[in-house]
Amino acid sequence: MNKKLYICIYILFFLTMMMLGSVYTYTVYRPFIENKFQVTISISGLPYMFSLGFFSISMIVTGKLMRKVALKILIIIGTMLLMISWIGAALSNSILIFTLFYGVFMGISVGIFYGAALQFVQRYATHHSGFFVGLMLLAFGLSSVILAPTSRYVLDVYSLQTLFLYYALFSGIVTIPLVVIYPYNYQNFNEKAYQSIPYLRLLIIFTLSSMTGLMMIGLTYNIGTDYYKFDAVDVALVVSGLALLNAVSRPFFGYLIDQLGFKKTAMISIGSIVIASIINSLNLGSSLFLFGLGYSIYWFNLGAWLSIMPNYIKKKHGKDLYAALYGKVFLGYGISALLGTLFSSVILDFFGNTLYLYIFILLLTFILFLFVRKESI
Repeated sequence: MNKKLYICIYILFFLTMMMLGSVYTYTVYRPFIENKFQVTISISGLPYMFSLGFFSISMIVTGKLMRKVALKILIIIGTMLLMISWIGAALSNSILIFTLFYGVFMGISVGIFYGAALQFVQRYATHHSGFFVGLMLLAFGLSSVILAPTSRYVLDVYSLQTLFLYYALFSGIVTIPLVVIYPYNYQNFNEKAYQSIPYLRLLIIFTLSSMTGLMMIGLTYNIGTDYYKFDAVDVALVVSGLALLNAVSRPFFGYLIDQLGFKKTAMISIGSIVIASIINSLNLGSSLFLFGLGYSIYWFNLGAWLSIMPNYIKKKHGKDLYAALYGKVFLGYGISALLGTLFSSVILDFFGNTLYLYIFILLLTFILFLFVRKESI
């Protein structure tokens, strides 16, 4: 692939990832969904839950399809599903239909494009692939920082239907040109080598490394306001800064793995999580500054592992096996979201003290350390 075509495709994928990241602005328009469909807060969470679930499943399926189907075909399917999902969500007249379009179709399309974008970079970035993967993931993480206030403005001035139709329009503007210019080619695949890879170890590492970040991202606001009694406005400002750090960490750790390799980069991440847990255990809400510092490290490290893991798989097992293997390993992201939410809820409900939550994180980090130290590079 020539350099000009690579740059054009990279930019289009970057913009597509920005649009896909809008799925994480769900909290902004969730109250409008509750009002439109007259449902409770529990029911209004179903579309988002389904979207994340089908995102993980779609990553696995997409990884398998890349072994047999040209990436261009998957991009075409992803574009069709993305457009259908936004238009269908805009025209839905019940929460069940909305869940089908926003939850199922959206989740599948996000998984397809997420996997396709990373596969493209891993396959064609001959130098500094870690950094360029991290930069691509920056778009996904940065999306909510940019689109959340934009979405809120459209909702206040126009309507939920108008917002989703705008999303459909701008999604089409960036994905249709991508479909047109992406070359039609297949990749080589060694089925025997793929079957011999110790997949379970990689799955455990990704599950453990993702759990702390996913768990604490969901709890930051509630812990800050309900447990530590900080001002809600102050906590909201802290959360905005943490979201930016989560995005920036992706190219940063992508650069580190290019320079230092997997094991040293992973140990930097593990060490910083330990430091954050010690800070939080000593602080326990006494200082807003230390609260922000400790939690910023948690958020920073979720973005870190979303960059570290795909680059490690490519470096260790090669670009031809990367997509299929990372698709399977990405299941750990869904597992960590489920288990992290479950364990953290039980700990806080049973003990009523965040100290035990930080002790649990230290235990997770120690187990992660034991697995990482056995890796070869």
